[in-house]
Amino acid sequence: MDFTPFTDQAPPSVSLFSSMDLVVELFIKLGIKYLCVVKAGEHYRMIHKKRLLSFLKENDEKQKRNVRNSCFWGR
Repeated sequence: MDFTPFTDQAPPSVSLFSSMDLVVELFIKLGIKYLCVVKAGEHYRMIHKKRLLSFLKENDEKQKRNVRNSCFWGR
């Protein structure tokens, strides 16, 4: 049985101004591999899960380096 007529054919999308928390939550809860970014109602970019994970890991490592190099921690 073909359920195509009953399924939503639009790809998952978020506004350009959506928070990173929302984007991560959508990837986790929906189990999607990509997410369209929309600006003024038109396609703007695509976010792929692997690239997002790579970005988050890189950003986390930068934050850890900055904390270690901070004078606040009593170097």
